[in-house]
Amino acid sequence: MELICWLDDDEDLSFAHLLPDRIPALDRRGYKLGEGGSCADWFPRDLVIPTWDPQPRPKGYRTPLLMDPYAGRGERMVDILPNAFGWRVVSPRLKTLLEGALRPDEIEFLPIHVRRAEQVLPYFIAHPLIAADCIDMEKSEGMMSSILKGSYFALKTLVLDPKRIPAGVRFFRAARHPDLVLIDRDLAQAIVDDDHEGGLFCFPEDFGDPWCPTEAELAEQAKYRTDD
Repeated sequence: MELICWLDDDEDLSFAHLLPDRIPALDRRGYKLGEGGSCADWFPRDLVIPTWDPQPRPKGYRTPLLMDPYAGRGERMVDILPNAFGWRVVSPRLKTLLEGALRPDEIEFLPIHVRRAEQVLPYFIAHPLIAADCIDMEKSEGMMSSILKGSYFALKTLVLDPKRIPAGVRFFRAARHPDLVLIDRDLAQAIVDDDHEGGLFCFPEDFGDPWCPTEAELAEQAKYRTDD
């Protein structure tokens, strides 16, 4: 079995995205969606999340450096809805495919409703029940998280440790980088062949942001930083 990375497709501007905003119903528990283990016992029922639609900017509003909350995204409601939460949000059609391919101890489906204009459509968070400590921390490079100690905030180079990959598991999350979901290559190909849009798949050696500074680079930059 060969594993590859399952990402959202942020390149196609026609795809709808979930609104990247606070969800009060998930306060104090939402972080658990980035961990292993079931969330079904506490996950709120009838959760409605809007898509990221263009909105009029307030007078005098200055666009932030990383994200403009008023810019919005596309209109196409695809089978894998891109989002900023690190979730794999799938349509009922893709849920059926995944249910038939994965064991009940690998995945659970948390129902949500997505509001797009006048429509409210059913979707599911495809939540990995397994989080494996499978990243080779000595060979991988990236920026460490200031909140999740011992975990990466972003990766420049990803190297997996084969000895830490759970045997026979086809869908799981990387414990040291919660946004990273790994999936069996054959299953990923089945998703593509069945025309499920909204996702991207890449090999581990191709994963990562080449512009992401490493901890060594950050330490070097700090030497030349002066306090105001």
